[in-house]
Amino acid sequence: MLAAAADPDFVATCFMAVLGLLGAALGILAAVFWLGMTINVLFREAGPLRERIGWVLAVIAVPILGAAVYYFARFRPRAKRRKA
Repeated sequence: MLAAAADPDFVATCFMAVLGLLGAALGILAAVFWLGMTINVLFREAGPLRERIGWVLAVIAVPILGAAVYYFARFRPRAKRRKA
């Protein structure tokens, strides 16, 4: 067992497996975030139709960046107003 742990190929394989799992988890979280923001824009965004279409295009055209900008520009301030 000790000889297998000292093998550089074994260590590299384990390291790559962990990185792969972390990457997959991050990708799934990013997809869920993007989907949530897209649904929010489509069904909960108030305001003129032109503004909603602009947000939908931004979130779909540049998925993660558009969703992050929407989150900080519209979603988060609206959530803070509801709590107050």
